[in-house]
Amino acid sequence: MGHRNTISHGIMNSPIIFVPVFLLFVLVSCVSAQDAVEPFGINVSINYLSLDLLQISGGSYYAWFVSGVDPGDTFGMTLDEAVHLVNGSNIPVDILSDIADFPDSATSDTLWTPWTVWTYGGIDTFGFRWASSPVHVVPPFGEAVSVYSSPHEIDYNVPVGDDRYLLGWIILPTEGEYGERHRLKSQIIITPAFVP
Repeated sequence: MGHRNTISHGIMNSPIIFVPVFLLFVLVSCVSAQDAVEPFGINVSINYLSLDLLQISGGSYYAWFVSGVDPGDTFGMTLDEAVHLVNGSNIPVDILSDIADFPDSATSDTLWTPWTVWTYGGIDTFGFRWASSPVHVVPPFGEAVSVYSSPHEIDYNVPVGDDRYLLGWIILPTEGEYGERHRLKSQIIITPAFVP
């Protein structure tokens, strides 16, 4: 009987004995885990996009001036008027473009009806095409890509540091007024190349 009382008494008192032992075990485990940590580095590479639009003669490209044209004409850039594009990104890029008409005159931006962009010219409708080439040549008109009021791809997967030469063609409306002036604004946009 006395033996049973001793065991019973030991079990009832065990929480007092095991609590300090449990805390000691946790502290020892934490110290051991800290000693086992090895230092390591994390390298982060950030992709960036950079694009230069240059004149063939050097300097930034701002405008292509077209004058002395008649309704229904198709008028293209010469080699000297080409846009020299340099992919300064650290990744391959796709090139997109759009175009819109902002008619203007000496007195008002609303003197003439704005032209609508489409594949070909029509009444108050014009077409515009870009051709992109890795060499400075005039590509055939048939290789040029029509652009519209929303961005459309004109070249793709242009490698880092590569050049492209963009040549444009305008297909004029079939009707117009003498002295009518229009500003066509074409944006050149680059995006990271889509690789399936």
